[in-house]
Amino acid sequence: MGQRMVAVLGWLLALLLVPSGCHPPPTRAPAALPARATPIHHATPTPRDPSAVVDPDDDAGIAAALAGHGLDGWMHGAAPASGLFVFTYRLPHDFFRYADFPMIPGSPEVARELAGLQRHDRLRVFGSLEKKGPQRHVRVRRIEVITRFSSGVDAPSYAHDTTTRAALLGGRELVGRVHGVDAEGKILVVELADKVVPVFVTRPEHVRDLWRNDKIRLHYVIAERPDRPIHLRLDPAVSRPIEVLERVQAGHGQPIELEGDLVLFPRSPQIKFDIWALRVVDRDRVEREYTLVNFSDPELFEAIRDKLARGWAAHPGAPVDARNKFIKPGLRVRARGVLNVISPAQANPQILLSSEGAVEVLGAPGGGSAPAVDR
Repeated sequence: MGQRMVAVLGWLLALLLVPSGCHPPPTRAPAALPARATPIHHATPTPRDPSAVVDPDDDAGIAAALAGHGLDGWMHGAAPASGLFVFTYRLPHDFFRYADFPMIPGSPEVARELAGLQRHDRLRVFGSLEKKGPQRHVRVRRIEVITRFSSGVDAPSYAHDTTTRAALLGGRELVGRVHGVDAEGKILVVELADKVVPVFVTRPEHVRDLWRNDKIRLHYVIAERPDRPIHLRLDPAVSRPIEVLERVQAGHGQPIELEGDLVLFPRSPQIKFDIWALRVVDRDRVEREYTLVNFSDPELFEAIRDKLARGWAAHPGAPVDARNKFIKPGLRVRARGVLNVISPAQANPQILLSSEGAVEVLGAPGGGSAPAVDR
């Protein structure tokens, strides 16, 4: 397998499987794909008004679009109970040039509209661009829903964990997973259970070496503003407010064998076909999804996806909405391959599979729903 092919296609999946609620910095793709590369993402359509095409990093252009003809994009994630709404704008016909904007409702009516949206809904947003600390936000005056998204998976709507907020307010440290580092190291986003929590960083050296999916212990205080969603600050009384417990990149290029829940990331406006992954949850409730891929042989990659789809269809369990993905409790897989982690912003670590037999569907009818434990 050529390293260039692995790297290029690794970027594809890394940037396409971004869980809801995050806002990583814009990322540029390699200049060209190998001849055998499987194109897995859709082209971003051109807005109705060509003047609406602005660079994601152009604050003046973004502000003018919001104030005028509107900015076309997609809902990246919505957690109404936390007051967290994130909108993605992509440069047309350049999938890898994008920006994610937390959204501030400009009125109670807009707040109700945003609460009714879901990931991948296509929108046209009107409002103003604001800086809240180091992070750009959009204050939303009005929205137009262009297209509603349906995953095609029949599952009850996701129910958020209601215990996380109380745990944050009552504590001073947490063990979680790095979701991303933004605004030139001034914002750290941490995943805790099913929440993504922004953390203000005054000393970027604390986060300089962090990669997405690193497991950390964070010492924090609650930020007074903004209070919705909860924002944290690194505890100034602790000399090492961030301790890295496990670096995801440490195993890159090494053989790996894992067993866990089979995860479905359904096709969407961003990806052309279903993507499968293996979920592992450790004793601290820190979970990772390992994307199951083959980049050297498109036909083999398709055969692996078909095998996992057949296992999913044959299992009698009902799908469960797990926020930005689906699982069937009791449906598990074992995968053997090579760990691939090539970027600090890579959404999921990947297991590179060399054959159909490198992944086994283990779930039995009536199997239990306990999460996998990484030992």
